[in-house]
This record gives sequence, C-alpha cells and structure tokens, in this order.
Amino acid sequence: MRIVVEKFGGSILQYSEDYRRVAKVISETLSEGYSVVAVVSAMKGVTDSLIRMSRVENCFEEELKSLAEKHRSVLAGVAKSPYFERAYIEISRLLDKLSKTLWAIRVIGEVTPRVRDYILSFGEQFSAIILWATLLSEGISAEWFTGGKAGIVTDNSFGEAHPIYDESRKRVRNVIPKTLSEGKVAIVTGFIAESIEGHVTTLGRGGSDYSATLLASFLDAEEVRFYTDVEGILTANPKIIPEAKTIEKLSFEEIIELSYIGAKKFHPRTFESLKGRSIPAKILSIYSPHGKCTIVHGKCGSGEREVKAVMTINGLALVNVKGTTMVGRIGTAAEVMHVAKETSVNISAISQPVSETVISVIVKASDADVFSKRLTEKLKSKKIIENVEVVKPLTAVVTVGCGLREPEVSEKILKIASKYPLYMVSKGLDSVSITFLTNPDSAYLLAREVHDKVILHG
Repeated sequence: MRIVVEKFGGSILQYSEDYRRVAKVISETLSEGYSVVAVVSAMKGVTDSLIRMSRVENCFEEELKSLAEKHRSVLAGVAKSPYFERAYIEISRLLDKLSKTLWAIRVIGEVTPRVRDYILSFGEQFSAIILWATLLSEGISAEWFTGGKAGIVTDNSFGEAHPIYDESRKRVRNVIPKTLSEGKVAIVTGFIAESIEGHVTTLGRGGSDYSATLLASFLDAEEVRFYTDVEGILTANPKIIPEAKTIEKLSFEEIIELSYIGAKKFHPRTFESLKGRSIPAKILSIYSPHGKCTIVHGKCGSGEREVKAVMTINGLALVNVKGTTMVGRIGTAAEVMHVAKETSVNISAISQPVSETVISVIVKASDADVFSKRLTEKLKSKKIIENVEVVKPLTAVVTVGCGLREPEVSEKILKIASKYPLYMVSKGLDSVSITFLTNPDSAYLLAREVHDKVILHG
C-alpha cells in the first residue's frame, strides 16, 4: 500500500470553500494511486476561542454560540443530504458535551490540565467531521478518527503529552491500514491523542504537525505533505525582505532550527520521527499545490556551503545577573533558572563567561521586568548576586544552513555581524545556525545584508 499523509493546517481552514479545496487536493492524490491519511487542525481561531472559554473567570455562552454557528454554517456550505444531517447530529452532540463541560468547571471553580485538554480537543473533532462530510459529498469514501482512536497513545503530561512510540505504532497499524484497504480516506484529528487509561491528551500547540509525522513513521508512508498558506519555507520574512524566495531543500537539522522562527511554525518535535527514515516531507501551498515547495529530507552533507535562511525574532530582552559574589559559587545558575520557573518565564538562551561574574539570559521583553524584580527579591537579598540589568527591546537574527559548519562560511557571517552592536552570539544544534542578539534597527540591517551577500549571492 502506497500511503501519503497530508496535513491541513488551521490557517487554511476557515470557510466552506477551504474544505472543498482540501477535498480537491485529496482527490488528486488518490488519482495518483496513493492511499491518503488526512490530518486536520481546528479551524482558524477555534483553539484560541476554546482556550478563552476554558478560563473559569470568562463567560462562554456567547462565544460558544458563535462557535456553533460558524461550524454549522461551514458544514451547510459543503455537505449534501444525507451527509449534512449525519454530520450536523455529530457536531451537535459534541457541542452539547462541550457546553456541559464548560458549565461544570464554572460550578467547580477550576479547570485541571486534563479537563483543559478535553476542552481543546473539540476544535479538531469539529474540523474532521466537516472534512468527512465534504469528502462523502464529493463521492470520496472516508472515515474519521480522533488521534487516540487512530492509535496514538501518550503519557499523562496533559498539555504537552509525549507519545509512547512502540505502543502507538502497534495500535496505529491495527487501525488505519484496515480503513485504507477498504478504499477509504482516513481522516485523523491532529493535536489530539489519548493516554493508556483512555483520557484525552494533547501534543501541545502545533501538535497537528507532530501527529502527521508520527502517523507517517508508524505507517511507513512514502511521503508526508504539509499544506499551508505559503509556498514552502522562505529564505526570510518577505514582509521585511521582499526578495525572499522559497527554499527548495532542507535537511532535518536545518528544519529543526527553523521550526519556531520560520513562516511555518512547526511543533519542535515534528521531525523527530522522520530522522533516519526515507520519508521525505513537503511544505506546499494549498492555493498552488503544484507550485513551489520545500522538501525536507536527509542530513547535512559533508562540505555543504549553503546558508538557507535568515530570520528575526522580535520582542526580546537581555537580563544580566551580575556580581563578583557569584564567582566560584556552585549552583547560582540553577537558582536563576529556578526563579525563571517560579515566575513562568521561558529562557530562550543563556551564557556565562568563565570569570563567572555575569549570567546573561534572553527572555521575552514582556517578561523581563517581572523576572528582574523577582531575581532581585530572591537572590540579591541573600547576597548571591549584586544587581540585575535589563536591556530591551532587542531582536535576535538567526542564520540557518548546513554551510555554517564550514569555517570560511561562518567567518563570513561573523565578519558581517561584527559591524553591528551585538549583545550575544550563540550556535544552534549541530552548528547549523548562528544567532545574533542586537537592537531592532541593527537587526533589520544585519538580516538584509546577510540575505543579500550570503544567501542570495554567497
């Protein structure tokens, strides 16, 4: 059986014509002789809506009503009788469950991570039902599954669950091939899985991409295709660098570095299950599926000299924890990390000179002041540190490419960067990225210069 896994993101699922467009893509893939597993996200904006409704302090009635009307309207635009009636009943049943759950957490006055995962799972289920009705209305036989019913099982880390690979592989191979062998498209909700005990779990934001690659790996698919609203991964953000172009090929090392900063933001573990496998991934535009695309496959080759992309991350700050009192003291960095954890602050990068006189961490600019205040309260009062300095706003300029492993290529990048004020320089996984932290104006100029002199004309 020749299997292709096709993943359709929320950014391209909003109106009835979007689902018809997806059905057309699936139909073309079937005509090529493939069996199709279609992984779907929730409609655009739906997961954010569910997050808002899951907050105990928020009223939910009007937003839930709007959500129901939106899905029923889209369904009416794609489904013919009797498939409309069948899908309408199914969506209404799920809406009733969702409403009762939202009422229950108001009565109890709290929402647990397990219940939040259950609430967030409804978006993908609504979307899968609509695609199912669309395909049936177009004469394409199909069956839909939640990720858990498809066989993906995880631990109980609700909100960011981790798949249990061997058990998931066994279960998926017991479920999906049977549906495909019957000539049906298997529609699977992305993002959603279930624990061994049968509780709904989610794989974290962007988890639908991860679901797709897991299924491709478990089913030994020939290919996994990500359909989005752009033609693959671009060499830069076209909003700031209009000359940006589609990258034709990326290694797994490169795509992992680009996962959180490119035009297409993947779940950070998306490509783990494909590494070392002969399963290529394609990133395509749903609006021009036969146009430009990016192929992800293989490792960095020996002697590669190409730099593939330069991206920027705005809204950052540098928090410098200073003091000669830190010199030779064991555990200071760990205590800084502990304060970050207590304050729910994510640390993007950290550095420390061998003199041990300063620990520099990069955080979101919006978190910097509260983090700095907390560090002062917890560590300065104990004379562990002397003072905390905050520098903001800052921007990270990230260059990505296997060519950065070659000394002459990385030296060229560093020479360009040396003309600008730099607050931190760091290398990424397997030395396929270099990040520069600078002020926003310099970041724009640095990114443009690297893009022009190295990526386009290197």
